[in-house]
Amino acid sequence: MDGYAILRDLSDFLRRPADLFVGPVAPPCAARHVIAFGGSQTAMLLRQFYFAGLNTALASASSFDDGRVFEGSLQFVPGGRCRSLTDDSPWFSYSFAHCEGDTPEAQGKVITINAETDVQMINGWSARPGGEGDGGVGHYRVYEVAGASHIPTLFIPLKLVGLREEEAAEQNYAEMAPVLRAMADHLREWIEGGSAPPPSVFLKGRIARLATPLFSTASWGSDNALAFVTKLGEDGNALGGVRLSHVRTTLPSGVRVGGHSASTGEPNAATTPPRAPTS
Repeated sequence: MDGYAILRDLSDFLRRPADLFVGPVAPPCAARHVIAFGGSQTAMLLRQFYFAGLNTALASASSFDDGRVFEGSLQFVPGGRCRSLTDDSPWFSYSFAHCEGDTPEAQGKVITINAETDVQMINGWSARPGGEGDGGVGHYRVYEVAGASHIPTLFIPLKLVGLREEEAAEQNYAEMAPVLRAMADHLREWIEGGSAPPPSVFLKGRIARLATPLFSTASWGSDNALAFVTKLGEDGNALGGVRLSHVRTTLPSGVRVGGHSASTGEPNAATTPPRAPTS
């Protein structure tokens, strides 16, 4: 399909721009490794790209010397869903499907980041490798961010676009950029040097079945009758997960502090911080 072929062709171009670039300006330098990044529905698209085996199936050109379209993928807030393209005319649209667990190992290294709301409402818990407590398989990691929402106000302030009542509380106050920067750095080192990222980190809680689907029939999530109920600490924050500075954390010593920027871990347990983000 054209949508998947575009992903392949872009990666091919970045690897050999001098062969494909046309124009009076000198072509950019060739990339040795290409990482795929997507957020929300584009992350769901990449998740499908991997689950369908397209990262290897479409890598027939000689420029893909390791047999993969992308050496790695950073998938940001896909929940636990795949977005599958279709060839049905005239709209050539797409459909959503649940896709659970880790992406196929043969497709390469993947890091998935889900906000607390994505774990709660769009089955982000189902993207976890294996089950709760599994630190991650050799090629796949999942990091769930406590106290963070799907869309930060810096990108789409819902009040401004008329999707939230004026008197409603401000939403999406947490900016997850430090987590993205840290994990992009980890993914690069994982690909280039073989240095594995920290183990996967999950929010604490349980899966509950809803009496009625969470979303309306007009929504892409109308088939979702499950929710993840987070376990809360005494301050009202969800326990576990990646904890940024606005979320309080209790250290093993009993001292309560704000979470170190882009650190992983959970209250009452030793933390395993990723590399500090660089500016």
